[in-house]
Amino acid sequence: MPSVQFAKPVFIFTSLQREVEFFFDHLGKPWPKHPCTLNAAKAVEKVEPFSVGRNELKPSEWLPFICTAIHPAPLVGVGVFVLEGLYDHAELKLFCRENGLNVRAPYLIKKNDESGKNFLVTTVQFSGDDALPVEFQATSSAIKFIPEQFRKSAPPDAEEKTKNQKNLLLTQST
Repeated sequence: MPSVQFAKPVFIFTSLQREVEFFFDHLGKPWPKHPCTLNAAKAVEKVEPFSVGRNELKPSEWLPFICTAIHPAPLVGVGVFVLEGLYDHAELKLFCRENGLNVRAPYLIKKNDESGKNFLVTTVQFSGDDALPVEFQATSSAIKFIPEQFRKSAPPDAEEKTKNQKNLLLTQST
């Protein structure tokens, strides 16, 4: 088998379903494929690891998300999926409407607002022998996917009723 060494670090991902290797120049948008994977005549069968040590990601708002499971969330809503995994040294569940995700794909996520519950996710979806870049929104709060009529909410006058009860208690205690 021929061996190849790269002048610069590349990130290698192997799709076990299709036994295809993808080489990326860097992780994340726009998921640029290394030129050797764009030319079938230069197909690589084996890559020799180089001895430059550990490759660090460039500083960015995007952090790795290690996906451990993807499954539908039918109790939350039709077409809603849960991504379970590790993010920033903690377990995280994300809810999204993106279909066709692969648990073994590389994922990067970044916080999308100040609440810390909404995220942008970037990954690749596999189509035949190609890896297509994908970006979508996800949230750690499933409430946005639950239809309004099924959300448990207080009746409109409940807040006023609670206020009146507090006032009554204060009046009785004085």
